[in-house]
Amino acid sequence: MDLMKIYGNEYKGLEKTLQYQSTRHKAHASNIANASTPNYLAKEFNFEKSLKEELVKGDSAGNLTKTNPGHMQMSTPVKITLDKTESGRIDGNTVSLDKEMMAVTKNSIDNNTTLSLLKKRMDILKYAIQHGSDQ
Repeated sequence: MDLMKIYGNEYKGLEKTLQYQSTRHKAHASNIANASTPNYLAKEFNFEKSLKEELVKGDSAGNLTKTNPGHMQMSTPVKITLDKTESGRIDGNTVSLDKEMMAVTKNSIDNNTTLSLLKKRMDILKYAIQHGSDQ
């Protein structure tokens, strides 16, 4: 069953959201794992920017397309960058464990919310399949 035909951009958006939440989690997990590594620069993944760019760029997968010259054109690839905003410690490491643990917790809550929304969409589809011939 092609869920894109049923849910369109909404399903594609949920799929990308889950992928980017996973990428964000990997960046934070790497930071936590390297909290004691000298000269390690914390990694960051800009989830909101990456998702917005993905949903704005046009492609054949059902994303939005640029139909007016005034529309924004996003072409920056998704990437994990080094966070150089922290002052760092004497050993050159820029990981803040407090910041990373809060970010992991927030990402976990966001991920559970996305999964709940996806489950509700699947439950609606399941109900329609099971009860569609009742009328």
